[in-house]
Amino acid sequence: MLSSTLNWVGYNNFATMAQDQRFWRSVRATFFFAFTAVPLKLVFALALAMLLNSARRGVYAYRAAFYAPSIVGASVAVAVVWREMFGKQGPINGLFGSLGLPATAWLGDPATAPWTVILLAVWEFGSPMLIFLAGLRQIPTEFYEAAAIDGAGRLRRFLSITIPLLTPLIFSGCTFYPWAGLYLAIGPEPAK
Repeated sequence: MLSSTLNWVGYNNFATMAQDQRFWRSVRATFFFAFTAVPLKLVFALALAMLLNSARRGVYAYRAAFYAPSIVGASVAVAVVWREMFGKQGPINGLFGSLGLPATAWLGDPATAPWTVILLAVWEFGSPMLIFLAGLRQIPTEFYEAAAIDGAGRLRRFLSITIPLLTPLIFSGCTFYPWAGLYLAIGPEPAK
């Protein structure tokens, strides 16, 4: 036993938490991140998968190049590189300094930290892109051909064929999100 005198506090910890402004600030930040980063990442991954789904010259090399960061352990490696790139002495501030703009603590400033982390989340698009690409390859071309014969344009075919058939993949992309990269990029104490 840790202590000889244990006091049952019941729901007091939850009541204290509900009155703490840090808790509500973290809830807002989490919802902002979830409802911004995840859709942007999925849209970017789907757009890239649709580009790489075409039968163009060199498409296999592009597929490998876009997926390579995911193989190397993107969530850890990219997060560490990201932290250095957006650090006070990093190349992003060096580029801005050469343009005459002031250096910014991207991950330390409450105004820029959420957007920097969202950009990191979108950048780790390799796995969802590959999943979308596999899903796109499974959609029979006859569906698109029949819709084109019926007079459906590209947007109508996308909205009526592609999106409904990729819905399970889109939902799985919404529910799975690795948080390790964010923790490595911003550390245990993000900007307040």
